[in-house]
Amino acid sequence: MSKLLLRSFRSPRNSGLALAALAWAALASSAALAAQDQVALTGPAELSWQQRIDEQGPLTDGFRAIAEHGGTSYCAGYSFHGAQGPRLLVAAREIGGAGAAIWELSLPTAHEVQSSERVACALSADAQLLFVAHSISAPQTSTSHGALTCIDAANGSVRWTASTAVAKTHFDALALASDAQRVYAGGVRDGSSTTQILGVACFDAATGAELWSRSAEDVLSHSAPALSLAVDASGTRVYHGGFRRIEALAASSGAVIWSKSVAESAPAAFTQIAAYTYIGNGVLGAFDIVNGNQVATAQLHPNDWPPTSIEADPTGARLYTYTPTQSSGPRLSCYAANLQPLWADSEPLAAEVGPCALHVASDGGVYGIAVTQYTANSSLRVRKLDQQSGAPLWSTSVAGIEQGASAAAYAASHDRLLVVGRRRAQPPSHDAVRYAFVGASGALASVHDTATEGSKWQQSGDAVLAPDGARMYAATTTLQPRLRATLRGLATADGANAWTRSFDLESFQWFGSQLDRALAADEQRVFAITSREPYVNGSNVIPAVRALDGASGATLWEQTSFGLPADYASAELALVDANAIVLASSIAKPPRALQVHAFDAATGAALAATYGPLVADAGVYGWRPRLAAIPGSSHYAVAYSASSTPPRIDVERREALTGAPQWTATLAASAGETIQALVQCAVSADGGAIYTLELTRVTLPGPVYVRVRKLDAATGQQSWSSLTQYESGAPVQLALAPDHQRVAVGFSDPLAHGWRVALYAAATGQVLWNQALAHAAHPATPAYLAALAFDATGSKLYAGGSTLASASTAFGRFASGAYDVATATPLWFAELSNSTGSSGAPCRLLLHPDGKQQYAVGTSPHPLTSYDFVALGLALPELVGTPSAISLAAGGEQRFDLAPGAAYANDIAWIVGTTSGTAPGFQLGSLLLPLNVDAYTLFTAQVPNSPVLPDSLGQFDAHAHRTAKFRLPQGSDPALSGLVGHHAYLVFDAQTLAIVAVSNPIEVKLL
Repeated sequence: MSKLLLRSFRSPRNSGLALAALAWAALASSAALAAQDQVALTGPAELSWQQRIDEQGPLTDGFRAIAEHGGTSYCAGYSFHGAQGPRLLVAAREIGGAGAAIWELSLPTAHEVQSSERVACALSADAQLLFVAHSISAPQTSTSHGALTCIDAANGSVRWTASTAVAKTHFDALALASDAQRVYAGGVRDGSSTTQILGVACFDAATGAELWSRSAEDVLSHSAPALSLAVDASGTRVYHGGFRRIEALAASSGAVIWSKSVAESAPAAFTQIAAYTYIGNGVLGAFDIVNGNQVATAQLHPNDWPPTSIEADPTGARLYTYTPTQSSGPRLSCYAANLQPLWADSEPLAAEVGPCALHVASDGGVYGIAVTQYTANSSLRVRKLDQQSGAPLWSTSVAGIEQGASAAAYAASHDRLLVVGRRRAQPPSHDAVRYAFVGASGALASVHDTATEGSKWQQSGDAVLAPDGARMYAATTTLQPRLRATLRGLATADGANAWTRSFDLESFQWFGSQLDRALAADEQRVFAITSREPYVNGSNVIPAVRALDGASGATLWEQTSFGLPADYASAELALVDANAIVLASSIAKPPRALQVHAFDAATGAALAATYGPLVADAGVYGWRPRLAAIPGSSHYAVAYSASSTPPRIDVERREALTGAPQWTATLAASAGETIQALVQCAVSADGGAIYTLELTRVTLPGPVYVRVRKLDAATGQQSWSSLTQYESGAPVQLALAPDHQRVAVGFSDPLAHGWRVALYAAATGQVLWNQALAHAAHPATPAYLAALAFDATGSKLYAGGSTLASASTAFGRFASGAYDVATATPLWFAELSNSTGSSGAPCRLLLHPDGKQQYAVGTSPHPLTSYDFVALGLALPELVGTPSAISLAAGGEQRFDLAPGAAYANDIAWIVGTTSGTAPGFQLGSLLLPLNVDAYTLFTAQVPNSPVLPDSLGQFDAHAHRTAKFRLPQGSDPALSGLVGHHAYLVFDAQTLAIVAVSNPIEVKLL
């Protein structure tokens, strides 16, 4: 085997490698930055993927503009965020597939904006630039000024923003010159209480410089439509209308060529021969495009209101109007260029219709878009008619639109119609969505939120992996704008959100506290428990239990009404594998009896219900029973605060189907001690031990302690009990090592400004160490501890929570770290940062069964959305080593921890080294050993288990784990000072001796 390895290193293509001086190595990769933005990594772990999911669109929005090109849609409008105030939001999304967000831009407006205020957007002819017409505030004031923003359509970066000097203006119309040199924006300026002033401004498309502006006085209207704005084909004229006026201006200067006043405010359309608008008294008028003289009129139908949309076909041969009517649905009418009526068609609707929009398509059809008004079942109505005959081609209705919404903005291509509307939500919120309709059939192809900006507060809850590790299931609760429980299925390979299921007026919380065991999963299904209507009828809480298909999220069965109404209590869920039984527990209303319900995991059929005993009214924790399945049996353990004086904790082992007790253990307080609350109950993976956590006071008044107890799962007899002083009001975390050797208890330690963990020997309860965890190479200070877990080998401890940039910082960031179990030495640290500085923390740390991936799942803030669901996938290092430096004078050793993953259990590891760096490395068939071959490499390959690497060659245990060390004697040669070496290992198949894997490198410095 040694000769085989040496032969590989001495291959002819490497014969020219220079031999380096003798030195030795280990890894501590310095400040390796993750490939993804905003994730800082210190140490050898690597970011595999990151996922941020906002549950819904903005709290309240005024999305009024949309453009599309090449499979991408661009939506623009105002969004509203309470204390953040109104903002201009522009978002680019894919049209097909999952509608993935491409980029998102949010700019403050500062001045007061009404949700009815409009914006406009348009793409340049080459689709490289996106122009948005809107309004912003002048510096130091809240006065609005019409503004134009130029955005790079590819990435959302702002090229420039320009505003007009005229105060109290609002731009809501855009037109681009055919030569791409100028952009025209228009809207109104607020005058007196009875007037609005029409305005148009011209900007240089390259720089945003304002070239000219034009205002028309005394335009009387307060419900005027958006300004109609167009540039003629020659680029010499600009036409505008819509506010009781229609005008032609010189494109180069803004000088008025002709101007006509009309009696009503209505949209306008412009062709090469005429301008068209509603002139009042039920009459549509046509004006000569050259001189503005009126050349034709047409009388509208007697039941028609003024048209809300007017558009000509590209040839100018036909004109189309869409008008609400007094007695039926909206009427879509067609006229010849001389306003001779050709056809008209109205769609009978039982509900009143608000403003309508139309679009003349390039495929010979014309679309009509309307929203029914003033009903509890408002809907978006889209229909398509033949341009020539008016024959209906199709009609589609989408329910659930916000009551009272105005006509939606639209964009169209040859094969689809995109419409931005507002989906009905809990008042006063509105959820902006983009609907995509197939042009040929009217089928609703997709519905997507217009932006990821949105839910004001989303809190992460429980998360579990499928047994094979291929899928992750994560629970979140959205508190605003609507209460909603959401369950997601994510692929662990890349973090892709495979499916999402939401349940309105349900929660994965119980009166503000997370449901700690809300999910369970088997190979095909995920089971979830939620609280329903938690704020209805006082303290009545109704739990719901569901089984969903793991691949699709489809509901397989649900139980939404069972047992007694629950009091201020937490529900727990457990899956007893032996009999495929789902258990759900909660506390019934007074007299506060524990209730546990059993359901058939395959069908959801209720199997049994057990009530009692009574539980104590002992605070939030005391109201929460703790339920856990006992592996390898048909039993479960349940712990609760018993109704007794003095307070005590009872633990029972019960049979799952009948609820029959097998034993009951009473965990009474020691003399002078007062139990404050039950915190946790957990069962070891082998089903042999049950652990409980309690908060207790030894003296009153006095400090609070955490008491951890171990019970024999077969008999209920207490094996040991231990106390740790508790200095925090934050939750206490419990983790059990998979090898059953150690138990960890962790919590936030405000005195030490960090995460504090006490490690116990599982057999005796002896405290192995108790200290605050930190990471010397990372500037952040661990603050709030939210999750604790051992790795698959039991040799590393993972902690997750939030960090502070400094001890004086009020908020923290989503973070996780790894620590050596033997010494508490930090191994690596990951932090998800953002510009808000608000706190966020992973609620769960999940480990893939292969031992090579860790997933941190939780909540993290966003500059726009408050708090979102966040998940990070981290590739775990195969090799870690501590410390990262050794003194030549004093001597010492670097301890290696080897963990290549479960697939390599009982295989063989061989550690080799280099003093010549890690790049480009050495190719071994399809594997790249990240070491440059030199004399030290050949030495480690020729002399395994030497005095400097005494454990370099050996076999992994059944958990694919082993330890080794690099050792230097005291008084080593000082000439080696400053030398940096690296080690890595190769994995040999125990049967074939083939090299099947290589590890990451680890660094050691000689001082």
